[in-house]
Amino acid sequence: MIAFCAGVANTFDQPARSALVPGLVEREHLATAFGMSVTLRQSASLAGPFLGGAIIAAYGVSSAYWINAVSFIGVIVCLAS
Repeated sequence: MIAFCAGVANTFDQPARSALVPGLVEREHLATAFGMSVTLRQSASLAGPFLGGAIIAAYGVSSAYWINAVSFIGVIVCLAS
């Protein structure tokens, strides 16, 4: 069920990200911007689980959850202001 929900969310997420890039970048830099967007997304897909596993191995599961919760504080502050 979780995989299904993640797939549905990704169905909407990827086109939205692709549509966002042309509005942010000039036309002559569009190919580079798309390439960078894909590269950053793939890098995060690899680095996130690696860092999570390293934190769990070093400090335990509860610490990993606390670090994840603290990482959202910046986003909350930005959205609140």
